[in-house]
Amino acid sequence: MKKELKYRTFDELLDSVKIDLPGIDVENQIEAQQLIKRALFINKQLGVKVNPRKTVLVEIDREIGKLPYDFSSVSFAVLCTDKSSTDISDVKQADTREDFGSLMANVVAEGIKLVYGMMGQNTMRQQNLVITISPGLNVVKHTLKTTNVVIQLRTSSGTLLTTDFTTPNDNEIHFTYDGLIPISDVQMTIIGNVQDGLGNNAVHLSLDTPNHPEVRYTDSRKQHRYKRLVPLNFVRHVKVSPDCPNLNVNGKYSVSIKDNFLHANFQDGTVYMEYVSLMEDERGRLLVLDHEFVNDYYEYQIKDTIFENMFLNNEPNLERKMQLIAVKLDTARTAALSFVRTPDFKEFQKKQEMNRKAMYHRYYNMFI
Repeated sequence: MKKELKYRTFDELLDSVKIDLPGIDVENQIEAQQLIKRALFINKQLGVKVNPRKTVLVEIDREIGKLPYDFSSVSFAVLCTDKSSTDISDVKQADTREDFGSLMANVVAEGIKLVYGMMGQNTMRQQNLVITISPGLNVVKHTLKTTNVVIQLRTSSGTLLTTDFTTPNDNEIHFTYDGLIPISDVQMTIIGNVQDGLGNNAVHLSLDTPNHPEVRYTDSRKQHRYKRLVPLNFVRHVKVSPDCPNLNVNGKYSVSIKDNFLHANFQDGTVYMEYVSLMEDERGRLLVLDHEFVNDYYEYQIKDTIFENMFLNNEPNLERKMQLIAVKLDTARTAALSFVRTPDFKEFQKKQEMNRKAMYHRYYNMFI
């Protein structure tokens, strides 16, 4: 199964189902609360492999650190020391038209590489839109979920437009056009420094330098690096993944999990942690996997539940519909579970390495 997965909210899933059942939707026979438990059941059936993977820095203060709100289980962790910080340019938005035009010219000339260097490569996202610019205030919606953005506007003839803009929230950009005639087919590029659900910029483990990994993250002014990473020993717990390498560490520093807190045997420090999160977004809304091999399973399961509830409420003439949905649901379930349970290349590679090591110790190592 591919590791780069996408998600959508339960409300988006329900809207997709309603499109296929407009008559039932009009009659108000779809109750979202009755259907959420079906989506929860599918999430559990698909397993934790489909849950989002995230990274975070946990600050230990007086031997205790608060885990993220969406924490499910830890897969890897290290203690970060030897911190250094480097000033970077503030590219949220330019103060004048001239400065903004100069910045955008550099972005065009150097490409995304320039902004990656200023904002942090692993936190960058880009969205391209085709819009029509109207006289007066223009409001453009985007899906990057951050106010830390730069934009580029280019007409169909290739002319670069410059303008001041504001970001009143994390999904809108406002700017004013002083012209009198609308401009259509404007290519708009939005580059954003994406933040995680806790309000902190994404943190990542960098392997750019062989044998010298670093933990990096970027805020609005500086890029921070932890140059020395110390292995942590994790006490076994239901919220520690069985294959977590920290279970096999015999080191000086140890941590355990209790009541959504990290309990450490040292007074203070910063812990970099990779973890499996719950299937919910930063607003607490239920998430479902968004993939062509799995979407039908979710949707037919929801439809089957809807028709089942209608049948139990003595709705007539539903037998043939229920039979059709049952056949579709069975096919969709087989496809979804096959997709999720198929190992990806890395999993095959890891299994092969484990088998080779086992055979080495069983048949060869004993004679050395």
